[in-house]
Amino acid sequence: MALALDEQKETDNAYTFGDFTFVVDKALMTTAAPIKVEFDQHYGFTVSSSMKMDSSGCSGCSSGGSCSC
Repeated sequence: MALALDEQKETDNAYTFGDFTFVVDKALMTTAAPIKVEFDQHYGFTVSSSMKMDSSGCSGCSSGGSCSC
């Protein structure tokens, strides 16, 4: 899971913390909740969630090696 710049859409939930607003697709939130975003001044943002990732870090990969992340 990663962060990217995006505009809020009707299908998103928005969460504002301080000067930052995060938008998360509503369907993704039902799968990934809770999502935790942390900031470290040396390393930047880290994102974690309840989603189970395979070893490549992609939850949409099949055993045949195709990935839709």
